[in-house]
Amino acid sequence: MMPAYNKNRWVALYFISFMAIAFFFLMNLILAVIVNQYNEAATQRSKEHRVLAKDCLTKAYKLLDPHEVGWIDRRTVMELFRILKEDFPEFRHLSEEQGNIIFGLLARSHPSKVSKDEFMKLSNLLLLEFVRESDYSTWVERRYPEYFQSSQHQEFCNLVKSDYFEYAIDLVLLMNAMVAAMQSYPELSGSAASGEFLSISFTSSYAA
Repeated sequence: MMPAYNKNRWVALYFISFMAIAFFFLMNLILAVIVNQYNEAATQRSKEHRVLAKDCLTKAYKLLDPHEVGWIDRRTVMELFRILKEDFPEFRHLSEEQGNIIFGLLARSHPSKVSKDEFMKLSNLLLLEFVRESDYSTWVERRYPEYFQSSQHQEFCNLVKSDYFEYAIDLVLLMNAMVAAMQSYPELSGSAASGEFLSISFTSSYAA
């Protein structure tokens, strides 16, 4: 490039355009082709997995319903969960309580029976992650449950969570900093007594 560039400076436009096309256009084109092929392959694998899951669930349902009555009961489904937990490491975390929850999600049409269409959703439900909510309760909730459920308490909680309450706290902190400055430098407030009075006032407001 340099001999040609020394002979004619306009030759640089060719190399600049070549680098721009190679690094930006062609590179983006190659990446787009790779990403597109990956997405198509992932979509195809997902379709194959859904077909395989449906086929396996259909075979499993036929084994659980050999007489073709059209449904399987709770005991059979819970026994299936027990076998899955014992034979497959992926389901070792599946407890009896979680099994009851999954059965409740499956059995939509009848509280103690699962139809074939409902059983087809089992593979998706087995992927659910169950998280137990904390049993923590506040002192007010334990000592005064009626007040905790009242509208006054809910309004008070909403007030504390609001932006206006946060702004008010910031204002109090700012004024407290000003009082601390007045105590350190009495000449700012005119007298030490006024600074002491303001300090007592803010201390009382915090205690309240």
